[in-house]
Amino acid sequence: MNHEIKLPVGFFDHPKTRKLSRSLAADGIIALIRLWTWAATNSIEGWLPIDADEIEIEQLAHWRGEPGALFRTLRCLRFIDDFDGDLRLHEWVDHQPYVAGAQDRIERAHINGRKSAEARRKKFGTAQPPSGDPPELVVRTSSSNRQLEQVVRTTDTTRPT
Repeated sequence: MNHEIKLPVGFFDHPKTRKLSRSLAADGIIALIRLWTWAATNSIEGWLPIDADEIEIEQLAHWRGEPGALFRTLRCLRFIDDFDGDLRLHEWVDHQPYVAGAQDRIERAHINGRKSAEARRKKFGTAQPPSGDPPELVVRTSSSNRQLEQVVRTTDTTRPT
């Protein structure tokens, strides 16, 4: 699951954003960003739900203004594109490559995890990393000269302490 979207630094000064602000004020911009965050977690390629009407899409954006106004404005400004009845956020994959690439990253992580486990199996005879108590680091202050002294304690009996 994605936890963030990319918002370009020039977003608020972009002509489309300024038109959206003039049409629907800050509520329109917030609703657009909410629609983008919905897509980041629910539709990584930016497609809006099939057969969703304008009111349902506005509900995804938590729009509380005039019914239909947000959808019509986003379509008019091309924040939403229509592909023969299928609706998609405008150039979503190009503008949100990190979000759109989430599935590929997950698959690569699984592959790399399996490779890492196999390497541990070969090295240690198990896929689990070696266990054991980590060394304990204690920092003490000397009252006489106020210098810090580091003492390392370990449970490893093969090393002298």
